[in-house]
Amino acid sequence: LGTALARIDRLAEAVEHLRRAVALDPSLGLAWCNLGVALEDQGNMPEAAAALARARQLLPQSAAVAFHCGAVGAGQPPAQCPQEYLLELFDNYAERFDEHLFNRLAYRGPKLLLETVATVGHPPLMDIADLGCGTGAAGPLFRPLARNLVAVDASPRMLDKARARRVYDEVVYGQIAEFLRSRPGAFDLLLAADVFIYIGDLREVFETAANSLRKGGLFAFTIETIDSGDYVLRPTRRYAQSLTYIRRLAWDFGFESAAMSPTIIRAGEGPTVHGTAVVLRRASA
Repeated sequence: LGTALARIDRLAEAVEHLRRAVALDPSLGLAWCNLGVALEDQGNMPEAAAALARARQLLPQSAAVAFHCGAVGAGQPPAQCPQEYLLELFDNYAERFDEHLFNRLAYRGPKLLLETVATVGHPPLMDIADLGCGTGAAGPLFRPLARNLVAVDASPRMLDKARARRVYDEVVYGQIAEFLRSRPGAFDLLLAADVFIYIGDLREVFETAANSLRKGGLFAFTIETIDSGDYVLRPTRRYAQSLTYIRRLAWDFGFESAAMSPTIIRAGEGPTVHGTAVVLRRASA
């Protein structure tokens, strides 16, 4: 009942019932997690952190609980969003994704990448992979630059939306790193618009991107930015990385910086989100 009430934003009642649930059985880790998230939504951060920390004690193997704990500072966050969390989020979000993101949040990720890629040299036609393509919003923008355009995502319902646009030559279900590892030297341009907010540790992505790009190929992506450290998981449940971290990974995996443009990723609901549109070039040597 507490979880159902939380889903319809009746938070005071939700918290009341979730408190009763954990009082009746203090070993219910999932109830502690739901209580923590509901308290967080109420703005009661100290109690939220305590409830989530208790959930993590009871469910130490749960990636989802570790993820929520990390977002409120109640423990070290995982290196990326748990797959089950993302799958539920995006499969449920697919029908209203474009309207919410572009109309209500004034999201500009794909357009920002197109503008930034336009500032660097590239062939007139390229083999392009749209990583974490979502509903395929980047597809129509990059189609004129594509000899071959591939969409990749791990949400079946998002891929259905991307396929319906009829701009992709291939639509692939799967994880980004696995896909890139399976396509050595296949692409001239890799796109990742608003994807790395769900991946904190980008080392594997950079390694497999270097494997999948031809020499001189471009790796274009957006990030939310922080001033120091490698990456953090924010209370918004989005990761942010520092440009120092991005430059270090670029050096480690043979990329040169082609363009880095500070920008506003999204506005609308809540605070304006600042970030950077990045284009890296795979070194020729």
